[in-house]
Amino acid sequence: MDETKKSHKVRNIILIILAIILVIMIAVGIYYGRNYFMIEDILSKQASLKDCTNYSFTTEDTSGESTQTVDYQIKDGKQLLTIHSDELNYKMWYDRQTKELISFSLDSKVATSSVEDTSFMITPLPLIDSEDAKWNLTFSAKLGSAKVNGVDCYKIEVDGSTQYYAKESGLLMRSESSATVDGTTYDSIINFKNWQINALTDDDVRKPDLTDYTVTNM
Repeated sequence: MDETKKSHKVRNIILIILAIILVIMIAVGIYYGRNYFMIEDILSKQASLKDCTNYSFTTEDTSGESTQTVDYQIKDGKQLLTIHSDELNYKMWYDRQTKELISFSLDSKVATSSVEDTSFMITPLPLIDSEDAKWNLTFSAKLGSAKVNGVDCYKIEVDGSTQYYAKESGLLMRSESSATVDGTTYDSIINFKNWQINALTDDDVRKPDLTDYTVTNM
């Protein structure tokens, strides 16, 4: 083989390698670009909810042997939770201003009242929590699309958990995760539904009337 043919062969090999590298770079760019725009779309939908103080939703947890549902009603620093399962039916009310916490059973008509000076009592909206998360999720998460209870959602898989956010509203529709304890793997599936934003009235979160209850002050 003369030097000219050898030179052409080397050049062709180099061009093929460069073409392969270019294709890989384009594919990677498209993949991460798609991730970025999905996360950006969710964050843009959630932007108007960041300072929301009036919202309600229901969670349905099927991770145990029985299903537990919790109705969350939060308005202006007051929260009323209604918890239902096969074993328990009770409510919890909290007022961030007065720090009053009241828990009462719907079955036994027994209530406890205490003062809890903590902000943890108010359940925040389940939103993607920071601008930094946009870049972290762009490069570390697997993103796609799926339907949850008939709703078109973005699917985000990262660190062994999966969240589904509604494409139209940006609200969380389902959370899936698993944990291994003593060699046994436990799956958790929590559905989020009955979303309402800025729909509650003061009456919805008013202090419970415990007239018919036996009350213990803690």
